[in-house]
Amino acid sequence: MATPVAHSIFALIIYKFSGLSQKSRIWLDGFIFIVIANFADFDYIFGFIEGKPNAYHHQFTHSIFFALVVAAIAGFVFFQRWGINYRAAFMIMFLVYGSHLLIDFFTVDTSAPYGQQLFWPVSTEHFISPLSIFRDVHKGNTPAEFWKGIFSLHNLITIAVELAIFGPLFLMINFIKTKTSNRNINVRKQA
Repeated sequence: MATPVAHSIFALIIYKFSGLSQKSRIWLDGFIFIVIANFADFDYIFGFIEGKPNAYHHQFTHSIFFALVVAAIAGFVFFQRWGINYRAAFMIMFLVYGSHLLIDFFTVDTSAPYGQQLFWPVSTEHFISPLSIFRDVHKGNTPAEFWKGIFSLHNLITIAVELAIFGPLFLMINFIKTKTSNRNINVRKQA
C-alpha cells in the first residue's frame, strides 16, 4: 500500500486536470477529492476495532465494485454541486477512487495476502502487479505498533519517493492550468 501522501497528491492532480478547480475555486472540493482518494483505507477502522489494524486491509474497500458504489454516491453529490451532468461527475469520482486501487496495485506489499480484492464480491482473490513502482509502508500488527511503525524512517523515505514521483507532475499540471486560465482571462478582457 502507498501512503496517504501519494493518494492525496494524485487526487489533486485529477482535481486540477478535471477543470473543476477552475470552476469552483473552493478548497473544500479539493479536500473532498483527497478524502475520496483515501477512502479505501477506511478498512483499517474494522481492524482497529478488533485490535488488529491490518486484519481487513485490501479487502472489499479495495474493489472495483466498491469504487463504483462510492462513485455513484459521490457523483450524485457533485452532480448537484458542480452543475455538470451526472455521468461526468460519476466518471470523475470513479477515477478519483479508482486511483487508489491503481496506485496500490503497483505498490510493494509485504504482508499476506498480497495485493487487493479487486473483483470482490465476485472473487476474493487478491491481485497485485508483478512490477512495483511504489515502496511499501511499514506498520505494526497491533494498534501501538501500527502508530509507531507509521513514523519510521522507512516510511519517511517512502513518502519522499512518492513526493518525487507525483510532486513534479502536480506542479506541472498546476502550472499549465494556471497559465491556460490566465490566458483565457486575458483573452476575455481584450474582447
